[in-house]
Order: sequence, then structure tokens, then C-alpha cells
Amino acid sequence: MKRNILIGVVVSCFMLFASQNTSACTCPTVGGKPTRLQYQNYITSRYNRAAVVFSGEILSLGKFFVVFKVNKIWKGKMTDKIELSIGTGIVKGDLPVVMYSSSSCDYNFMGKETKFLVFARRTKYGDLQTFACSLTRRMSKAKQIREVLKRMENFNDIKIVNHK
Repeated sequence: MKRNILIGVVVSCFMLFASQNTSACTCPTVGGKPTRLQYQNYITSRYNRAAVVFSGEILSLGKFFVVFKVNKIWKGKMTDKIELSIGTGIVKGDLPVVMYSSSSCDYNFMGKETKFLVFARRTKYGDLQTFACSLTRRMSKAKQIREVLKRMENFNDIKIVNHK
């Protein structure tokens, strides 16, 4: 009997610690390697869904918010600084207070690189948010996306604003 209880405790502890390393967020993907046209269409559809698309540098990073100095705007109206939510907003009761929590779908801005290409959407609470499945990327990893945005510029599909 004691042996069964001990085995149960060991298995429970293993499951508890192993489950902390798993991710519940899964992003939709296209099977196989997409063609150039498929990739361009994918980026265009993500661009159309976003409220804002810009490049910028992190000025400050908190647990649930990040503030950027905006360098270039592909979509949306904003000043030279913008704050994004990187947590999940939850309204508690009838209070006009939005509480934030984190999830596995939040974009992780941690690391040494501070320059990003950001695709963000508006939440139902009105703030801007980016998430792991968006096209938000570190600038060093966003070359192909920037090339598609450049082609869109060349076809006058988008108007660019530069902040210096």
C-alpha cells in the first residue's frame, strides 16, 4: 500500500514539473515549404489583420507592457512612441480595471536584441497587443517580411511614415 502511494506521489511530481515546460499555444502553419507567392499572400493577410505594423526599438519592457520608439510605420497611426500589451487582458467584475495575466501565446521580447518589426492588433479593451503567432520578429530575423512590405510599398499598396 505504501509503495503504491509512493509511486503515485513520484508520478504526480514528475507530471507537475514536466507540465511546466510545455506550451499550450500553437500557431497555424502551412505544411511543407511555401512558395514565394504563398509566403507573400500569408504576410499580406497578416498585414491586413493587424491594426499597426511598424519597426521600432524597445525603450522599456515590463511584465505586461513594452514601450517602443517607432522608426518606421507601414500601417496605422501613431506617434514616435507606442505602448503594447504583451499580456492577456481580463476585466474583473464591473470595475473599470483591466487586470493582466501572461500566457504561452504572449510574445517574448526578452534577449539582447532591442529592434523589432511589430504586427499588433487591437484588443477588445482598445489597447494594442502582439502575440507569439503574429509576424512580430526581431529585425535580424525579419528580412523576408521586410522584403514583402517593400514590394507592397513599391506597388503603392501602403503609405510609409518614417520617424527619425
